[in-house]
Amino acid sequence: MQLFVDMAVETLRSEFPDFDIVMAFSAFDLEHSNKAKPEERLQRLSQVFEVDFDQLAQEFWDLRPLAMHEFSKGCTCCQAWVRTVQRIETRQAAVRRQHPTATIRQILLRYLKVKIAYWFCLLLGVNNFVCFWLCLPSKHFVRFG
Repeated sequence: MQLFVDMAVETLRSEFPDFDIVMAFSAFDLEHSNKAKPEERLQRLSQVFEVDFDQLAQEFWDLRPLAMHEFSKGCTCCQAWVRTVQRIETRQAAVRRQHPTATIRQILLRYLKVKIAYWFCLLLGVNNFVCFWLCLPSKHFVRFG
């Protein structure tokens, strides 16, 4: 079975070189949070989307308990992160200064685009990875002519 999984992963990497970028968004998965080690995924996201890793990690670890609380109320992972950021951004200025969201907000917007593209592709029966390309920074596209 492991051989088939390894072959599938290698096939994805060869046919869709940016697969690791899409997989890096699993840092925001709250359902399997005890198994995931988000540091290297956050590092990859910070490189791809050109944001400061230290700031992203600080905001992630600051907001994650709040997102986990929202998730425990029955939200999806996406809803939990969105509600958390919205809750912080609608608080008083002192709270917003104490819990910055500017960096993680940029990454979460991309995460939501990937999720929307995924569901859109499922509905249309389109190859999922073609739709994911729409969510990546333009420098990852191959330019012709």
